[in-house]
Amino acid sequence: MATVADPAPAKKSRNRRKALEQKNKMGNKRCHTKRSDGDTSMLEKMKIENEKEEILRKKEELETRDFKPNMKENLVSDFKETSNILVAKWKTLSAEDKKPYEVKYQAAKEAYLQVITKEKREREAMKLLEDEQKQKTAMELLDQKVKDPLKPKQPISTYLIYANERRAALREDNKSGREELGEGEREMYNRKVAELMKIAKGSGSATVAM
Repeated sequence: MATVADPAPAKKSRNRRKALEQKNKMGNKRCHTKRSDGDTSMLEKMKIENEKEEILRKKEELETRDFKPNMKENLVSDFKETSNILVAKWKTLSAEDKKPYEVKYQAAKEAYLQVITKEKREREAMKLLEDEQKQKTAMELLDQKVKDPLKPKQPISTYLIYANERRAALREDNKSGREELGEGEREMYNRKVAELMKIAKGSGSATVAM
């Protein structure tokens, strides 16, 4: 008669594996929890350090802000006090003691006057140069305004033509060149000259057309 194998050992092995898996899970969970706690603690420490640094920085700013006005006041006070002491001591010096300082002052004064004199001479020279340049420019402009001898002259009036001709005739007759001409005679001559000018213009136009 055949006997049936006992399945109990296989079941026991499965239970053991399951127990090991649960144990590993618990171990991993515990490690993760420890790691998370460590990270949180590190962040808190960093936050505390930053807050401390910010507090120290603000404290230094306040101290510096309070110190600057006091430092300025102290410097002004020290300068005034030192000046008063020096003035009092200067008044007590004898002429012999003051002599070296007088020598230094005279040397500095002479050097200053030399520089000022040189600058003054340079300014005067520049002014003369500018004046000469202005005068030269004015002369050039004046020369440009002088009439060109080769430029054609504008024709004189009809009366002047008539007066010049009459004056020559009067001189020949030993009469005054300043003789006053009558109004009617002047108008007659003007008409005559106008007619001649008209004829001359007409002949000129005909010549151009040819």
